[in-house]
Amino acid sequence: MIYRGFFLLLFVSILSLYKLFSLSTTDSTLDRVLLSNPIILDVRSPTEFEKGHIVAAINMPIDSIEFVSLNQFDSTRPIITYCSHGVRSIRAIGLLKSRGLKHVYNGGSREDLVTRLEDHKHRSAK
Repeated sequence: MIYRGFFLLLFVSILSLYKLFSLSTTDSTLDRVLLSNPIILDVRSPTEFEKGHIVAAINMPIDSIEFVSLNQFDSTRPIITYCSHGVRSIRAIGLLKSRGLKHVYNGGSREDLVTRLEDHKHRSAK
């Protein structure tokens, strides 16, 4: 019984730390960027993308960023990256910036970005 309580407390602590990490690594200027008709880039695997993605998102798996042509992107539009937990999204920003893109922002996890997009939509509708 004591072990069950300990593991539950440990789980809740880890989940709380994850949420704190997720919020702290999501770009703070994201709300402003959402006003600029950004390109939404899903850096998860094709399998993850097929299971569900943000409408109009472009799938570019993290492992392919170094090799694909970036000419497909309108350089005047910002890019927001996302993945399942936010870690690959952070890595993707570094790779895209190293390839010359300047306006790249961390959307965090898919869940976090969906929430941000819905909040933005509701604020814009008012």
